[in-house]
Amino acid sequence: MHWAVFAQPDADFYKSTARQPTSGVGFRVGLNYSKPAVTSAVVVASPSTATSYLGGVEPQFGYYIGAYLYHDLRPNQFTFRLDATVQAQVARAAYNGKTVANPSYYYLGMTPLVGLHLTNNLTIYTGPEVNLQVARRGSWGKGYPLEVGVNMRFTYSFGRFGAEVGYFRGFTKIDRFELYNLPGGPAINDIYNQNMQAGILYKLGR
Repeated sequence: MHWAVFAQPDADFYKSTARQPTSGVGFRVGLNYSKPAVTSAVVVASPSTATSYLGGVEPQFGYYIGAYLYHDLRPNQFTFRLDATVQAQVARAAYNGKTVANPSYYYLGMTPLVGLHLTNNLTIYTGPEVNLQVARRGSWGKGYPLEVGVNMRFTYSFGRFGAEVGYFRGFTKIDRFELYNLPGGPAINDIYNQNMQAGILYKLGR
């Protein structure tokens, strides 16, 4: 009796189990905690006296809701994400404990992000953010329609869901608060947005 042994050159069970690049859509919602950064210039003579603090401007909670597209540039290493977000940024100005202004700014924004996978579940994202101011309420001045800044986010995924925290800093001013009845002369206060974000995500088709 003769036995023959044949080798299988391409065994299915030797195929790589690495996750293939995927694309999909997700949704995100959460709160932001806006803490305006203010540059105050008291115009007495040229050059003006500038500070980085304006008393009475307090941080407030707002919200955001949005959707995003994602694509794995390299499985388990790099991911590209494009966010579209509607958000409300809120601040409060008080004098002697009384509210003198409670402005709200509403934006429609786009944020392209590149993510680095730190672990299987934890990813850090960073990228620029451009926001168009579509509405405002109780603002100090006329406001500025376009905001440009940078964003950093940490995302922890568990299945289709995820938890995310982030920080945004705007480089362009969102409003200007002017006072003309000060003893030292007019004061010009340029207001820049910065906020912390915390929320949840949900992925489709992962």
